[in-house]
Amino acid sequence: MFVTLTLPSYGPVIPGVDTPADPSTYNYRRAALDALLFPKLVDQFWKALRRCAGYNVQYFSAIEPQKRLAPHLHAAVRGTIPRQVLRQVVRAVYLQVWWPPIDSAVYTTSAPVWMGTGYADPMTGELLPTWEDALDRLEAPGARPMHVMRFGAQVDARGIVAPSVEADRAVRYLTKYLTKSVAETYGDELSAAREAHIERMHRELRFLPCSEKCANWLRYGVQPKDAVPGLVPGRCQHKAHDREMLGLGGRRVLVSRKWSGKTLAQHRADRQTVVHAVLEEAGFTTPEIDRLAAETQMEDGRRRFTWGERTPQGPRLPACHVGEHSPTAGVATVLPPRQGTNRAGGRPIARAATLGATAATPTHLARPSRSIVNVKEFERLLTTAEVAKIVQVSPSTLCRWRQQGVGPRVTWLSRSIPRYAATDVEKWLQKAAA
Repeated sequence: MFVTLTLPSYGPVIPGVDTPADPSTYNYRRAALDALLFPKLVDQFWKALRRCAGYNVQYFSAIEPQKRLAPHLHAAVRGTIPRQVLRQVVRAVYLQVWWPPIDSAVYTTSAPVWMGTGYADPMTGELLPTWEDALDRLEAPGARPMHVMRFGAQVDARGIVAPSVEADRAVRYLTKYLTKSVAETYGDELSAAREAHIERMHRELRFLPCSEKCANWLRYGVQPKDAVPGLVPGRCQHKAHDREMLGLGGRRVLVSRKWSGKTLAQHRADRQTVVHAVLEEAGFTTPEIDRLAAETQMEDGRRRFTWGERTPQGPRLPACHVGEHSPTAGVATVLPPRQGTNRAGGRPIARAATLGATAATPTHLARPSRSIVNVKEFERLLTTAEVAKIVQVSPSTLCRWRQQGVGPRVTWLSRSIPRYAATDVEKWLQKAAA
């Protein structure tokens, strides 16, 4: 079966445009919370469906944002389940999130400060309630969950028989989300109304908590679970708060453990078969492949490869050069070098030729000496939105360029904070215009 589940409406939208007809009455708060917690609702659905179906339902599913920015689920389900039962399960499933209330923000102009053992009020110095204390308050009579969500009324379920053209189409539709970016759903050219819709949704997501450990809990007067120094409300590092993700910070492809019908050892054997096929295409026979395997021992009984930790004071490990007839060089000729991005330094790297560097610590993981950094000489770094306006493309296009390893050189301040140096943007524009 091929099943599609959606979320409810948050207000009237313009047909064909899918932007709010009246942004002032559109429920952005509920839409943002539903997007953040949608995977939890999906988990509840599969649990309930397995109970009603009477067997361990296996699925391959993908989460995609609609143009109205609400996520929905596409799933290939193994087996046959009556549509009436499926719709009854969808209507019955709901999610209650028992977190501390977020009806009103406590700290809007100043943030709690770290006092060594926890976060405290910046004026009085009194420690904020811990996460466990805040949950204990929910045991009181009359307490209500922070958020309750359900699926929408629209449920689409179609029977698919394999092998068939329709089955192949469904497989292609699902597997494209293995590489497709969330931002690609919005399109390259955004209208003013859609740009305003995305910006309003992003503002709502910025200060909402995405998990128990989210820094945004400090805004509501509660210490996050396992609080650590350096947390600032509105600056949570989880990518669910990014403008390019808009709440979909987790895995977009969800697969049940027994979907493939294979064990972990069988999957490893499949991967090994693919690697062997690529090496044989490059001109290496099976005996040579086995001889170059990491598990192969030398004539004296030692392992062919040994691993050791390199310290700044320790000896430099010998370099590992890629020879003209080495397996790495052969694979690099068969597989086109895929350009990635060095998150620490923003330099493009060729992943297919990674072994051609050194066996020592990679450059992008080496800790720089403090003496070479002069903060006063740093130029201002530009955000994605600022660079998009300069280059005259949408932020989603800039996001796709980063994934493809093209465009201006990017500097990653953290896992989810890309920045651009003004000089790098200028050099890229000059090169593009040449």
